[in-house]
Amino acid sequence: MICHENQSLRTKLIDSLYHSISSETPISKDDMLKHINLDGLLNLLEQKQAQPSKFNVKPSKFNVKPTINKEKKPVIIKRKKTMFQKFTAICDRNKIHYFRYNSEFGWIGPAIKIFEEQYDELYPKFDSIPTEIQHGTGFIIVHPSVFMNDKNIKYKVLSITPENSDESEEEGEFDTIPWRYDGVLYDLNESNNNVYCRQTQSFVGKRNELDRLDKSVAESL
Repeated sequence: MICHENQSLRTKLIDSLYHSISSETPISKDDMLKHINLDGLLNLLEQKQAQPSKFNVKPSKFNVKPTINKEKKPVIIKRKKTMFQKFTAICDRNKIHYFRYNSEFGWIGPAIKIFEEQYDELYPKFDSIPTEIQHGTGFIIVHPSVFMNDKNIKYKVLSITPENSDESEEEGEFDTIPWRYDGVLYDLNESNNNVYCRQTQSFVGKRNELDRLDKSVAESL
């Protein structure tokens, strides 16, 4: 007995063969079936359908490289030193104390006070930057010549103690009051009108009768 599925395939095969052949050569369907082994063809088709399809599928190969998280190096920004910072760096290297100096010309910034006998030794250390010098009695003030803001300079407080601080009264001690002249604040000894620099405590001149600073006179003792 031919099953319903085989009969349907048989009918489709006959119709397909007949339409293909009759379109080229006039022939009846019965004559065609006499010359074709239809059963053998059907058996071959059934065998092919029963066999599983074979596909040579090669496994895909993916070369996945592991992700390496590289640590970003910190960015170091080197800022150019100001002239004041270069001056104080020279002082630190040579262990020279610097202080905040307010000159009578309106200049404010770091400066050093050296004695005249130290000039030839210490002053050449500042050859790499432009400087100004101001002479006092037996000493010299050295500071950068440029005018700029000194907010980035950290000044060290220097404590000055008299050599004979244990004595109740010391010869040469006197009281001063703040005195401003031409925009600069000085220390004034009212008893003899001697005027002193507030930063270095050095004598700079005398106050005259016109309430002006006279730098041409000597210090009164």
